[in-house]
Parts: sequence; structure tokens; C-alpha cells
Amino acid sequence: MDKRRKCNNKVSTCLGIDTDNKVKKHDLEAEKRLKKVEKDYIHASQKYAEATLQRWNLRCERERAINLCCSAENFKNYCNQLVEKLQKILDKLPTSETKEVIDHGVQSSIFSDFRKINGEARYYQRKLPRINSRKAVNDLRKEVRKKKTCRDKAVSNFASVCNPTSHDSLRKSVEQEIVVVKKLIREIQKDFEEKLHIEQYAINVYECIERKVKHLEVKKEHLSGQRDILRLNISKMNTIVTVLPPKRGKKTHLDAQYLKKKHAYDLFAV
Repeated sequence: MDKRRKCNNKVSTCLGIDTDNKVKKHDLEAEKRLKKVEKDYIHASQKYAEATLQRWNLRCERERAINLCCSAENFKNYCNQLVEKLQKILDKLPTSETKEVIDHGVQSSIFSDFRKINGEARYYQRKLPRINSRKAVNDLRKEVRKKKTCRDKAVSNFASVCNPTSHDSLRKSVEQEIVVVKKLIREIQKDFEEKLHIEQYAINVYECIERKVKHLEVKKEHLSGQRDILRLNISKMNTIVTVLPPKRGKKTHLDAQYLKKKHAYDLFAV
């Protein structure tokens, strides 16, 4: 009996040592895994912060590209409307062949049309300096302003002296202005297409960084959850006293502690 009891004690001691070794191994693995998750979380957080800043910059670039594209389109529409209005005024003016005399009503209508045109021109002159355009567009804009100055002089002469000579002078100035504005429209169309391409590229790049930010945000939240779970498991395992494995027969309070800790390790291992 004594020999059998001593043998059982030796077995229990060996099992206890083996259990302690397994506990230490689990502890090391848990700490190692926690460090890796924390490192991955820090790296993901840094990438997320960088991507968020990049998204903000790209959003500004996208809005700027959209505004420039809209401004170019609005300017093109304005120039098309200007040509139409100048053409209507041109139709009201008599030609050198007809040698008609303009009555007071038509003359007043022409002056009213020119006032509206000049008012719109002043509005767009305030808006256009904000537009980034090619050199050809800027040069033609300057030429349009020169033609407008010549037209204003012809209108002033037409108001003071209403005769065939003043009619011809005003007609020529309007015709020349229409020619230059049509050239400007062609260049604006090229400018608009270029800005439209830039706008689409900026939108695509922004959508790409938006997807990247969302992916990093999900990854960061997932790692944060993993980190919290690992910390909680390690904290629980550290509060449980290392005990010997349960003996055969009636279960004791220490047996319950052992099973509880074993269950915690099993959960962690999963």
C-alpha cells in the first residue's frame, strides 16, 4: 500500500510539473500573439491616419477640378450666348447695300441690347480670373476685350451720328467681335475637354482612396477587438491559480479551478 501511495504521489507530481509547463507555454504564446496584434494595430492606425490625410487632400483636388470644369463650361455657354446676341444686333443693322435709316425704336433696342451684353461681360470678367486656362484662351480673351473696346467706340459714334457711315463702322466692329469670340469658343472647348479629363481622373483617384480608408478602418476596428479580447483572456488566466490536474474520484474545489483555467486556455487556443 505504501509503495502504491508513493507511486501515485510521484505521478501526481509529474502531472503537476507538466501542467505548469503547459501553462507557461500558453502564457508565452498569449503574450506573443498579443504583441503581434498590438503591432499590427499600431501599423494599421498609422496607415489609416495617412490615408485619411491623403483623402482630404484629394477631396480638395477633386472639388477644385470640378469647379474649374464647371467654370469652363459656363464660360463656353456665355460665349455662345454672346455670339447669338451679337448676331441678333447685327441683323437689326442695315447693310451698306440697303442704305436704310434706323428709326428711333430700333436704335433704342440696339442700345438696350449692348447695355445687357456689357453688364454680363463685367460679371464674367470678375469670375474668369479664377479660372486656370491655357495661353491660347487667355490671349483670345484679351483680344475679345480689345474688340469690345472698339465696339463701344462705334456704339458711341452711332449714338451721336446716326448715318450709313456709323452703321457700317458698328457692323464691322460687331462682325470682327463675333469672329474672335467664335475662335475663343473653339479654344474653350479644348480647354473644357482637358479639364473634364482632369476632373474624371480626380474623381477616380478620390474614390480609390475612399475605398482604402474604409478598408483600413474596418481592419483597425477588427484588430482593436482582437486586442481587447486577448487582453481580457490573459487577465482572466493570470487571476486563476495554477493547480494540479484533477484526481480520479470525487471532484474537489481545486479540480473546478483547474477545469476553469483549462477551459480558458482552450478558448484562447481556438
